[in-house]
Amino acid sequence: MLKGVRRFLLVTAAITMGGIGIWGTHFVANRAILLEHGVLSRQILFNPGYTAVSFFLPTLVLLAAFFMLGIPNTAHYLYIAVAGILTGSAVCGMHYIGLLDVANYHCSYYIQNVVGSAVISVVASSAAFGIFFHLRDTWTDTWWKKALCGILLCCAVSASHWTASLGIVFEWKGNSTIHGDSKVQTSIIAFLLVS
Repeated sequence: MLKGVRRFLLVTAAITMGGIGIWGTHFVANRAILLEHGVLSRQILFNPGYTAVSFFLPTLVLLAAFFMLGIPNTAHYLYIAVAGILTGSAVCGMHYIGLLDVANYHCSYYIQNVVGSAVISVVASSAAFGIFFHLRDTWTDTWWKKALCGILLCCAVSASHWTASLGIVFEWKGNSTIHGDSKVQTSIIAFLLVS
């Protein structure tokens, strides 16, 4: 395959996986968190700045990982390990950077959930990259094996997110001027970033 075409595919894969797959999963899952028995004025309100940063973090890290693994014809195990650690760290880091933008709550975290989320992210990313990039040449006509790698990574992102989310303590800031139904705001942000 021509190097230019391969590079284009790697860039689009990083945007798709990092921006839509990983970030989208995180963002939609955050919208599923209901606080204070679902009262609209007490739901999580996000600021767009950190939301945008949390979108670009996994996309840029995956871009680096994909170029490290996708440009050479064979992926070395050291590169797979480094790419897995970088990607897992980006997935976990993106979750916590995304929570920096919560405007109406202070967030604190249980350390065991942070560690568990990081371990899930790194191990699953390394496994998916190892399987996919090490065996990609033998899988040219077997799309379902590639899809299984994507499903493995998707399950890992979801497991990492919910492990981290279960370890968050939300404390209301007590400022009644910072409230509202942020679903419209976050839907607009998500639409613009994913577009």
